[in-house]
Amino acid sequence: MEYKILKSLFENLSLGIAIIDDSNQIIEFNKRFTEYFNLQPEHLPIRLDQVDPIFTDKPVSIFQQKIKICAASKRILTLESKRFEGNYWLVEIDDISSQEKINEDIHFRANYDQLTKLPNRELFNDRCKQVLSSAHRHQENLALFFIDIDNFKIINDTHGHDIGDLILLETAKRLTASVRESDTVSRWAGDEFSILLPKIGQKENINQLLRRLIEDFIVPQQARELTIPVSLSIGISLAPEMGTKFDDLMRFADKAMYEAKKNDGINYKYYSE
Repeated sequence: MEYKILKSLFENLSLGIAIIDDSNQIIEFNKRFTEYFNLQPEHLPIRLDQVDPIFTDKPVSIFQQKIKICAASKRILTLESKRFEGNYWLVEIDDISSQEKINEDIHFRANYDQLTKLPNRELFNDRCKQVLSSAHRHQENLALFFIDIDNFKIINDTHGHDIGDLILLETAKRLTASVRESDTVSRWAGDEFSILLPKIGQKENINQLLRRLIEDFIVPQQARELTIPVSLSIGISLAPEMGTKFDDLMRFADKAMYEAKKNDGINYKYYSE
């Protein structure tokens, strides 16, 4: 009777449990362990490295501290092993996939804009400060764009916020398509976007990118049954030419953007005293 109770407890533990010898051979496991690695009792005995590629060429003894693994089953698991009865190891595995998903959602909400999925202001600021520090050390040039959608309030008031959201989404898509993979496009706030261009080289490289961006926005945007022309005003600051402090560079780009707004159509201005 006692054995049956212990066996039942072993089988129904919320943790995945396996008993493994020094040669990485599994000699016993419970039901939860089989769920994590798609095993059946008839698979015994089996080596740990045959259970999942994550264990290939790894002796169980390396898992004496709790570590996180991503199993072939796409579950996120924590694994910890303890010496058990001389030549055996007790391996405990817990599924933390749900908690990891919650953590990822929290991280995404803290760092990305919920509508466009672009980096938000906080993440953009962090990236800029890191890149500025690196650019200063390696004597590299970078550029910051501050961008505003012209007459966006009129679009919102005339067609509604749903159409406004579609315009923001399409703008985010076109901006991202116009820049390099190494650049960062951010939704700064409302109808304002910002772009970080590290290792940009000479001003002509920036002008080439601007020409490409302008060409992309010449084509009016489609929002449901509506065709809406969308123009941008772009302010540009450069480091180290105009400074090396992030707050100064963003302020310069903001001022240049308001200068660009004085002209019709898609327009850009470099900051100047």
